[in-house]
Amino acid sequence: MPELLRADGIGKRYGGVHALRNASLALSAGEAHALVGENGAGKSTLARIVAGSVRPDAGRILIDGKPASIRNPLEAQRLMFLLCSVETILPRSRRAGAGAGALTRRKQ
Repeated sequence: MPELLRADGIGKRYGGVHALRNASLALSAGEAHALVGENGAGKSTLARIVAGSVRPDAGRILIDGKPASIRNPLEAQRLMFLLCSVETILPRSRRAGAGAGALTRRKQ
């Protein structure tokens, strides 16, 4: 299936803290994805960059193979991407990285 979205080399800093370093993500039609990892791994930051809530400091985003600049959530909606966030409650031994996010492409 062709890629709907590709994010390559995405980086984001908040002051001296690297929230993301060289992150990548590829999404194709008909696939389901979850961003899973420890707290502070950058899951939410990457999802917010693709959803237009946060601007990356480095990297590129391609939509349908073409360079895209997602400047705000309205731009992301125009490009047909929405962020759906799900928080899960897990037993204490599994709490690290309990959040998961999904990006959904809206139908035209």
